[in-house]
Amino acid sequence: MKSKLGSLAYAAILAVGLFLGVALISHSATPVAMAQEAPPKMEGVAYTSWWHGEYSSAGSEQTLAIIDDVGAEWISVLATWYQDTLTSTTIYSDANRTPTDADVIHAIETAHALGLNVLLKPHLDVQTNEWRGEIGEGHFTTEAEWDAWFTSYQAFINHYAQIAADYDVEMFCVGTELDKTAVEELRWRDVITGTGGIASIYDGDLVYAANHTYTNTVMFWDAVDYIGIDAYYAVAVTTTATLEDFKAGWTAPISFLIELSEEWDKDILFTELGYRSVDGAGMIAWEYQGAPPMDMQEQADLYQAFFEEVFPQEWFAGIFWWNWTTNPMQGGPCDRDYAVLDKPAELILRRFFNGNPKQGAGNLVPRPNEAGAWNVYTDQLAPGAWTSTWNQSTVELAATDEVYAGQYSIRTFLTGPSWGALQIGPGTADSSPYHWLEFYINQETPDHAIQVIFDGGNTLDYCRYTVAEEDGWRQVRIPLDKAGVPNAISWFAYQTRGNDTTLWLDNIRLLGVLPVELSDGYAQQAQQGATVTYTHILQNYHSAAASIALEATSSRHWPLELRVGEPATPYIGAVRLGSGMTTTVQIVLTVPVTETAGVADTTTLVASGMETIAMYNDQLEDVTTVLSSAQYIYLPLVMRGYPGSR
Repeated sequence: MKSKLGSLAYAAILAVGLFLGVALISHSATPVAMAQEAPPKMEGVAYTSWWHGEYSSAGSEQTLAIIDDVGAEWISVLATWYQDTLTSTTIYSDANRTPTDADVIHAIETAHALGLNVLLKPHLDVQTNEWRGEIGEGHFTTEAEWDAWFTSYQAFINHYAQIAADYDVEMFCVGTELDKTAVEELRWRDVITGTGGIASIYDGDLVYAANHTYTNTVMFWDAVDYIGIDAYYAVAVTTTATLEDFKAGWTAPISFLIELSEEWDKDILFTELGYRSVDGAGMIAWEYQGAPPMDMQEQADLYQAFFEEVFPQEWFAGIFWWNWTTNPMQGGPCDRDYAVLDKPAELILRRFFNGNPKQGAGNLVPRPNEAGAWNVYTDQLAPGAWTSTWNQSTVELAATDEVYAGQYSIRTFLTGPSWGALQIGPGTADSSPYHWLEFYINQETPDHAIQVIFDGGNTLDYCRYTVAEEDGWRQVRIPLDKAGVPNAISWFAYQTRGNDTTLWLDNIRLLGVLPVELSDGYAQQAQQGATVTYTHILQNYHSAAASIALEATSSRHWPLELRVGEPATPYIGAVRLGSGMTTTVQIVLTVPVTETAGVADTTTLVASGMETIAMYNDQLEDVTTVLSSAQYIYLPLVMRGYPGSR
């Protein structure tokens, strides 16, 4: 039979505690309290950064707002320190990689301001990229080495325990996936509850995060409040597995976790679980490298299988989904990683987290202003524009082997292992007159992921903004506000995400937008005599305030009224909008009672610029189809047999 305590002293303490507990129960006059309602399950995401400054960025605040909108109630905040090798006994903060204390505190305070609870989850990594679970047994061979490592670990973990205490963090993680140190049970108990340990600094809930390969080697679960599992279990054995297969794949892990929870009388918290949007993600959820075929539906099915099979379990305390970075443009239709933003899995997460409905990119589809473009590269760089390369990458500015238009293109070879990149300075610092960065790109190996980086802005995958494809070339328009550089763009770069990659670029330009913009029209059905309302958005994309005139006409000359604003008021004269501002425009249309069933009316709305934007206009069409009265069932005026009828 396993011993949960590693010494006779602990066993003796436990025996005394049990004796006193029985005595207190026997002599207590207080009746046994009724079982209290279980606390709500923690609905969380793992919020991650491995670089200084990111948690304090504007992008971080945008991402936390998205996490809140998705419906999460918790985030875990990651902060990583390092040791040089598996045999090292000194743990330290890396000046280039570890988020600063100010960064971590900013993330905590921003989360709290949004109403999110926080689990502070310090990590330890090895600079030589071995897994942290290998630290310890087999590499520390003397008591002096163990003592030195645990002394260093205590200083590291206490540093964050103090931050957790000072900033009212709701839960603290005492360690993550340190499998081969768990054999040192008494040392771990000292780290957590000993003199000068975590509990002497922080009095909130504690959790230890064991790896999913854990097999009852941790013997100090009684020293923490929750059993934590980084739960990357294999729930499939084939790349063709279905939702039902994934649900069945949880049977064995659930059986083990039930026994674990009962044995220690503690609820289990999944301190991490995530799936990449790739084929076979259910087989190797822990594998974060490689570029298997993309499979958005598998990721969504894996999320749904978890919520249907694991989340309702009585022993289950909650989850932190891996992972959300500080980049508000993570995820998207070409991303293979764990992010779910703008993927089908996001809809699953919103549904089970009771989040807000997913908002689209907006109803407006801005039109490019071709006449006002800033051409950065068309066969040659524009005056003042420049390029450079990172990490032994190369560039040819007059390539002829792949050309989209004209005579030349830019060919660049990006070195994979060293994160090579091509950097381009557009030659203008003022991007305020422009709306998009547009370019044409052709990759030799399309599966090699490329990210576009903006100085002082965001990092994103270009393919989510592809507007057309032809002969291997993609036309891409990245909105500068999504890039995080709406007013000033000093440079942007194309960077490989792990593979040696050759690509070609052509017709790079900053592109403006036509200033008068209406959202799309749509269709409705209505009965004779009914009133139909169409609601649209009008936006001024001009760089200054502008007046816009409106006119609506019905193809069948049905009565209509224009209304603007919120609350809607009758339209008179013109609409005055500030730069970038929007307003609603309603068309209230009345179907004549004499109208013929089955006919359709097309209502045209025209918005025309005035004053400085008089040359610009936009229009839309709404279509109303008249329903046949035969589709409705009318009750007779006299209902025979009904009490009170005549």
